[in-house]
This record gives sequence, C-alpha cells and structure tokens, in this order.
Amino acid sequence: MKNIIVLIILCTTTYLLPTQAPYDIYVENYYGSPIVCIVNGRNITINSHIAPVKLLSLPAKKSPSLSIQTNSLLTSSTPLDNKIAEIIKESANNKNKNAVLIVQASSCLSEWDIRLVWYNQHNFVRNFSMETPEEEAQTKERQFQVGTISTQDLLLLIESSNLYGPEYAEKMRLLRSLNYDAVIKKNYHNTPAYVALNTFGYPILLTSIDSMQSDYKYYLSDPDAQRTQRGNRDPQEVQLRIKCAIDTQYTHFLQYKENGWLEETE
Repeated sequence: MKNIIVLIILCTTTYLLPTQAPYDIYVENYYGSPIVCIVNGRNITINSHIAPVKLLSLPAKKSPSLSIQTNSLLTSSTPLDNKIAEIIKESANNKNKNAVLIVQASSCLSEWDIRLVWYNQHNFVRNFSMETPEEEAQTKERQFQVGTISTQDLLLLIESSNLYGPEYAEKMRLLRSLNYDAVIKKNYHNTPAYVALNTFGYPILLTSIDSMQSDYKYYLSDPDAQRTQRGNRDPQEVQLRIKCAIDTQYTHFLQYKENGWLEETE
C-alpha cells in the first residue's frame, strides 16, 4: 500500500509543480501523408507540410494521454508516453519555450521517427521567426527562397561551408558522393532495393528542397490567397525543413548501407 501512495504523489507532482511555467506541445507532420494524433481520447487529423498544430498544454491537472497513428482504419495507434516524459524532463531547461514534435518520414514497417525541438513562445506566434525582415533578407534560406541561391548551391554551402555545422556537412558529403547510377544498376534485379534507391538520396533532396523555393515564389505572386500559404515560411522554418529532409535521407542511407544495397560492385 505504501508503494501505491508514493506512486500517486510522484505522478501528481510531475504535472502540478507550481513553479513550472506553462507551455504548449505542438506537432508538425513531415510523414508524407496525413497522421492522426489522439490527445486524451480526442482524434486530431494533421495533414502534411502545414503549420504546427497545437495538441495540448502542460502542466496539466491530469496526466496527458498522447498517441499517434496513420490516417488508415487498418493501423493501430502508438502511445507517445516516452515523448511526453522527454518533454517534461527537458522543459526545465527550456523555459518560455513551446515543444514541437516533428514527425519525419518513415516506412510503415518501421517505428515512428519523431524529433523534439523547442521554440521561444513569443516568436512562435510569428511562425517561428526570430528576425526582422531586414535580418531575414540576409539569411541564406531567404536568399534561396527568392532564387538568389540555387538549391544545389545551398546544399553545397551546407556541405562545404558548414552552414548547419559539421554534422550536416558530413551527412551531405556522404549523400552527394554516392554513385547512384551504379548502385541502382547493381540492384536492378532486387526489386525492393531498386524501388527504394530510385526515390532516395541526393537527387530526392534536390527535388524536395527545390519545391520550397517554387512554393515561396508562388506565395509571393498572391500573398493574401489561401492557396499560396504553403509557401509562407520564414527562414528558420525553411532551415528546419531542410534539416529534416537531410536527416530522413541520411537515415535511409544508413539502413540501405546495412542492407548491402549501396555497394557499387559485386
């Protein structure tokens, strides 16, 4: 009975600390198709590539319940208790910030790939922007959006000039240096590998990141229209999306390498 009483006290204090500042939890969907987040029993459908969607606020009087599933009747939900615990643990070091769960692309046969990031609350209402329009204009991301820098040149800056640090420079080097024609040809008779390799790596990065530039130009053509709002992204959001795209392809790189699909010769 003592153990039960202690457990109840611990659970209660986790969510009701009076000194803990309130913050919100959002989710952003890069999965590639709609997802459903189940928050305290309520289903919230979230489409791909839209602004972050608020799920809940913490601290809460009751322990929150959060799970995720694809937008299909044939799939079951996956509890995200571990993410809630991670958010609560990190919240003490992220005061006046909101938590954002970035749902990245993954196979339907693999586990969910969800990344936690934090953003300042007062900047959040400005769509993550932490810069003035003049400062934004000087960023490489804004120069890329308006077409001053090409997609290829932006990726080269990430790789050669450490634009996003050494980690992303190395990921880009590995993805760009791969001989895609050779590995695709080698796996011609391996259908799963052949299909996967044709939608993978540096060529896919060029296509997906280039769409951010065309989306922004489309937005500028009619900034007040609802149909163009997908392109209304500030430089920090563009940077986050680019990093997510690189991370996704790098994850595939590691998996395909482990599968033996990236060997250029027999």
